[in-house]
Amino acid sequence: MARKASRRNRQRVEVHVGACRRRCLALAIAAVARWKQKVLLLRRALVLEMKTDSRKDSQDLARALSEIVARAPELQPSEVLAALDGIEDSFLPKISSSKHQREAKRRVAEWKFKLLSERNLPFEQVETLYRAVHELGFTNLETEGTVEIYYAQYCARQSRTAEAKETLERLRTKVTRALAKRKLAAHRQLKQDIERLLSGLSTG
Repeated sequence: MARKASRRNRQRVEVHVGACRRRCLALAIAAVARWKQKVLLLRRALVLEMKTDSRKDSQDLARALSEIVARAPELQPSEVLAALDGIEDSFLPKISSSKHQREAKRRVAEWKFKLLSERNLPFEQVETLYRAVHELGFTNLETEGTVEIYYAQYCARQSRTAEAKETLERLRTKVTRALAKRKLAAHRQLKQDIERLLSGLSTG
């Protein structure tokens, strides 16, 4: 009887372990699928960027960034950083205007932050990348909004809810002021996204 009971217990444990492994595998597959979908959306944004900027150096930079974004899921964080640093080093000497050089640095910094914040790296590393983007400034409010939302979402995933809310509320104030001056569809959409995220943080 004792042996039968022991065998049944072992079988129950094996079934439980097997179920846990299947759940972990399913979660891992789902995470990879979400990441690939995110990469696809990021690449589409870069394609649009290439179409809307007529400067050849800007289009070439967007194309190079797009290639790294596509490869990012296969690379380690350090490899992503090295690849983006390589793009910056190769493109800056080709750009004569200091204004456009700063814009190239800004775009590379933004992609470092966006790609690596999605990896849920330690807060100190992501915070450093986030501050680097801020030091270079933003091209427009839409770009700033995208970066701030990435940062807020990262903070929320790290259970830093207060920082996520503070970031979104600060952004909401800027967007509200911009809408008071000029009602752009992009700003209205940005404000809706902010409100949705704030609502999720309040109920989460």
